[in-house]
Amino acid sequence: MDKYKEAMKVLKRQRVKVLHLTLQQVEDTSEGKWKKGAIGTYERGQRVIPMDKFLELCRSEEHTSEL
Repeated sequence: MDKYKEAMKVLKRQRVKVLHLTLQQVEDTSEGKWKKGAIGTYERGQRVIPMDKFLELCRSEEHTSEL
């Protein structure tokens, strides 16, 4: 579980510090595919995100940084 929590911290750092995105902005740029409430629960470690969804979210945030 420690590795999971560390991965979620990395995801949050990428979203906040690198991309300068709020949870609302992630939801808006994903056209509603990613809900801010769901992302928040993943980042806080309240829910476990499936690996395929985690990778998809990372890719979508990576793509957002190119806009």
